[in-house]
Amino acid sequence: MVKLRSYDKKEITDPVYQEDLERAEKVGKVRLGEKAVYYKDGLRWFCYPYEVIDRAFTRISGCQARTCCSNVPYDYYRLVLVHDDREIANIIFGEKEEPVDEAEAKIKQRAPHVEIGYVKPDNK
Repeated sequence: MVKLRSYDKKEITDPVYQEDLERAEKVGKVRLGEKAVYYKDGLRWFCYPYEVIDRAFTRISGCQARTCCSNVPYDYYRLVLVHDDREIANIIFGEKEEPVDEAEAKIKQRAPHVEIGYVKPDNK
C-alpha cells in the first residue's frame, strides 16, 4: 500500500484511490487512473483527483548544457496542473513533448471539464 498525498500535502486515506493507482495507465512520468492523476516525486506519491484540476498545460523550459568546447541549448517539457488559478503540480517529463501531449489528451478524455492550454494571467 502506497501513501498518497494530495495537492495540499495532506495524506489521502480513501482506498478507492489506492485501487485506482494500481489500475492506472502509465504515460511518461505520470499514471492516469479513472479518478486521478498520480506521480512520484522522490519517495512520495501524489494524487490529484480530476475534480480539483481546472487546467493542464505544457511548460517548456530551456537549459544550457556545458560541453568541453561549447554550450548546447536544449528544451525539456513539464506538465502543469492548475486549481483555482494556482499551479498545484509542475511535473518534469524530459526532452520529448509527445508524452506530455498524450497525458493532456488522456486527462481531457477522462475529465472533460479540464481545460487544456496555457492562459496568461490578468495583470491587475
